[in-house]
Amino acid sequence: MSTFLFFFLSFLSFGAFAQEFKYHLEGSFATSANPETMEPTIVNYSMNWNETTSAIQGIYQDNYFAKDGPKTLSGTVANNGRTFNVIFSEEINEVKSITFKTIQTGLANGSIPITITTRNNIGVPIDAPNTFALMTTRNLVDQNPDDSTCILGFGALTGYCGLYNGTIREISDTRDRCNLLTTGNARLELATNTSFNFYPNYLAGNTNLEVHNIGNFLPSPQNSSINISSRVCTSIPGTTFVDLNCKILNLTGVFFEQITTVLFTGTYTITDEVNGDFCSHGMNLTREVPY
Repeated sequence: MSTFLFFFLSFLSFGAFAQEFKYHLEGSFATSANPETMEPTIVNYSMNWNETTSAIQGIYQDNYFAKDGPKTLSGTVANNGRTFNVIFSEEINEVKSITFKTIQTGLANGSIPITITTRNNIGVPIDAPNTFALMTTRNLVDQNPDDSTCILGFGALTGYCGLYNGTIREISDTRDRCNLLTTGNARLELATNTSFNFYPNYLAGNTNLEVHNIGNFLPSPQNSSINISSRVCTSIPGTTFVDLNCKILNLTGVFFEQITTVLFTGTYTITDEVNGDFCSHGMNLTREVPY
């Protein structure tokens, strides 16, 4: 009964995450990590994830180690297979982490071989069964073209792409280096290529906009807070920084959802590496154009 209930809940969870995750894996294994009995315990698990060419990010669930709720799933993709990692904040039934390894790569629908290793808090293996799991791949593009945009590699920022508008205020500006708010049309963009861009004077339909390319985030961030930096050694639109001096562009902040929209609050800073000149702006923005 418990096994059936878990996979029923697993099915519901898969449906709930269907708009976000491309890959699904489910299976079971026996663990000896049970302080209350000498008999092995059967762990029924499921994983939902997205991946780039090298990284995995998603959600892990099971009926024993993670029975209190979904856990963060991370991992790597290589030519010789996939590796999935689940790390618990504290030991659960003597287990601190679980690693899943399979030689399977690319798309799959059906049974795949998998090796599972549970470890305690000092990394000593407890279980290491070789078994099989059932993998399912959703065709996001065929089912809904929009589902594939702003998903793969976006992790906790999945679905947040778009153009953001709102209140931008100057916090500090040494030697009057920045004039970013003179036009009143400034916008922040989270693009579908994981790039953050700032437009001092955004005009819809203009294909030759002046832009600050702030930088890209690493694949599949684990939370919605960002700290993005890049180094620019040329002129920056809307500023009077010395052209040939290298400048650091830095954007920090957090995204959060509110009812039917996405909000961003943060700080954008430009700093001259040579003479120390800098300007800083606070942002409280709402997504006005989703991608």
